[in-house]
Amino acid sequence: MKRQKILSTFLMLGAFILLLGATYGGVAFYYSNKFWKGTEINGIDVGKLTEKEGEDLIAEQASGYSITLEFRENQIENISGTSIGYQYVPDGSINEILRNQKSIKWIIGYLKKSTYRIANNIEFDEEELRAHLNGLPCILSENQQAPQDAYITFQGAVSR
Repeated sequence: MKRQKILSTFLMLGAFILLLGATYGGVAFYYSNKFWKGTEINGIDVGKLTEKEGEDLIAEQASGYSITLEFRENQIENISGTSIGYQYVPDGSINEILRNQKSIKWIIGYLKKSTYRIANNIEFDEEELRAHLNGLPCILSENQQAPQDAYITFQGAVSR
């Protein structure tokens, strides 16, 4: 009877270890084409995303880009990134991060954050930007105001 109890305990322990190993392997397979949980690229959380989903998220952030220009007399002009063809261009660096991540070590993502900085591969149409800038009302020569020379004025008498 005692021998049967020991055998039963070992079988249950073995089944538990097998189940634990299968679960770990299954999660490792899940992360074989996804970023570990806790992975951040250029401040964007890409954890549990595929390479394409990460690229799309970074491209989406770039699509919201705009330039704000401040001129004299509190004149403010905005140029949207879409109007000058501003867009993210993948260069393979996101793929490299994913390739260097070993899926069997997926548990690291749950224990510590992985932060990466990659070059912002951005392109835009310079001619479109130039045309946009040259078309701003405050840039047009007829709207320019010549600067005045500096001078000193005294207001009131100075007493001693």
